[in-house]
Amino acid sequence: MLLVVAVLNANPGQFEELRKLASGLVDATLAEPGCRGYRILTEAGQSNCLVFVELFVSSEAHSTHGGLEHVIRWRAESAPLIESRKLARCEVDATHPLVRLLIQEDA
Repeated sequence: MLLVVAVLNANPGQFEELRKLASGLVDATLAEPGCRGYRILTEAGQSNCLVFVELFVSSEAHSTHGGLEHVIRWRAESAPLIESRKLARCEVDATHPLVRLLIQEDA
């Protein structure tokens, strides 16, 4: 399984618009066959930061996700709102506590 954590910092004054756009990704992404969990969080103490926590069955499923219409639209619309982004991809097995937590919350 692939656990992806993305941290996005909004440009000054753009956080609410970025958060609104991001919220539109959740249902469409969770409906993808390769997605097992998807959360968008705000970083504690940070007024301009979104943290995406994503769980996919494989790297291939995550690559497919990146080419879907809702993600392409998100990237185009959100690009002018984002000051910086950092992405981490971690291979994990199904027994990892974060995997169980993400899947359990979706049940």
